[in-house]
Amino acid sequence: MPTVPISQKRVGASAFKSRGMNINASTGAESSNVTQGLSQVVKQATQIGMREKKKADDLAVTSAYTKLKTKKDIRLHGEKGEGGGYFSQKGLDPLNSYESYKKDFQGDVDELLGTIGSKAARKRFSLAAERVTAEFSGQMNNHAVKEKDFYNKKETQSSIARLRETAA
Repeated sequence: MPTVPISQKRVGASAFKSRGMNINASTGAESSNVTQGLSQVVKQATQIGMREKKKADDLAVTSAYTKLKTKKDIRLHGEKGEGGGYFSQKGLDPLNSYESYKKDFQGDVDELLGTIGSKAARKRFSLAAERVTAEFSGQMNNHAVKEKDFYNKKETQSSIARLRETAA
């Protein structure tokens, strides 16, 4: 086992100088380079983290939007193969169930909004959901108006037919 000679027992700046080392050398330019290097690493890690967060937010918004469009189609047309849905209603039924369908669809929007974690992503989804909700309401309104017109026309024709029968 090597032994430390008694003359060099003391460890300090003078002991390093005797071996040709200078402990004060790292405080100048080298320290600045290390600090800049660490700063760049932290900056790059932050940028990577932000990109990954944006990707996750984009995926969450896209997924929720796709699910909302699917729910809209199911509410309007019914499940595939099962029929039903708002468009299957005839006569005055669409007018009577309009608010119920609208409320149920808003529940779908709220449910999907709850699945998104980021505040910015929730805001983006909310804006997209407003457009889908307006589209949904417009399609329901068009159907209700067409059915009401058809119902009124049918009622008018049957009333005219009854009047003709009673007049004859």
